Formats: sequence, structure tokens, C-alpha cells
Amino acid sequence: MEWHHSRTLQGNQFTIQTNFENRIYSLYIECGPNYPQTPPILKFNNKCNLPCVNQGNGRVDNLNLLKNWKETTTIEHLLTAIKQEMVANKGLKQPPEDAYY
Repeated sequence: MEWHHSRTLQGNQFTIQTNFENRIYSLYIECGPNYPQTPPILKFNNKCNLPCVNQGNGRVDNLNLLKNWKETTTIEHLLTAIKQEMVANKGLKQPPEDAYY
């Protein structure tokens, strides 16, 4: 069964100040027919400067949970890991808010 979903991430959900604050990010999630045996595809629609995001296409490629995928990993785990990446990289300069892949 395939599953597609878009998720909105709001930068004001952090308890510390970050360069993601006051921004809204749209994240495309695609679970293919072999999910949960294989990881979903995660792709930012808005440009987002994070080490785990391919800057050419917005795809989340370099996230440990995706590289070490287990069937028991959930979408919630992935969203939490992305939020943790945003906090860990809070000082990274971000592209303009109206920039998209």
C-alpha cells in the first residue's frame, strides 16, 4: 500500500531561539508499497538549510534514522529527528522564506 502525505512544520515550536523560528516548512512524505520494511521518502518543499537535506532537491537523505531504518521506526520518530536537527543546527543561515525546490 502506498501512502502520500504533506506535513507542516512550524519553526515557532522550539523552546530555544533558532533561525527556523517564525517560519513554516512543508514536508512531503511518501511511503512506498514496501513500507514499513523500507523507509519513506521525505522531501522539503520549502528550501531548508540542514545537513540532512539535499540542497539540490530538498530530499532528506542524510538522516541517521533513514540510513539505519528499522520496521519499528515511525513517521513520528522521523519528524522528531528532523526537529532535533533543526535545534542542533539552529544557527545555520536559512534561504529566503519564499524559496522552494
